[in-house]
Amino acid sequence: MAMEMRSEQALQSPAEVVRHLGMSRSNVYHLATVGSLPSIKFGKAVRFDPKDVERFIQEHRRVKGKADVKNQRIETHTRKERNDEERVFQAGPERY
Repeated sequence: MAMEMRSEQALQSPAEVVRHLGMSRSNVYHLATVGSLPSIKFGKAVRFDPKDVERFIQEHRRVKGKADVKNQRIETHTRKERNDEERVFQAGPERY
């Protein structure tokens, strides 16, 4: 079977994505690890499809100063409220 050759843009290295997005290297790797920014891994090498990078940019685009919240998590709780909720969750409802 012959492998299909990519006629589109070549895969991008993490360094290219860092420059393109203007983010730190560790942030790009974190986004790839958690799946927010799709990546392709060949052994230890990580590469990014330019289409996925552009899609990531479009999904995080702000319109008229407001974020597109369709796929984003909104933080509405203070740190104390989150900590209190975590304690209740870990302890179970019978303790509170």
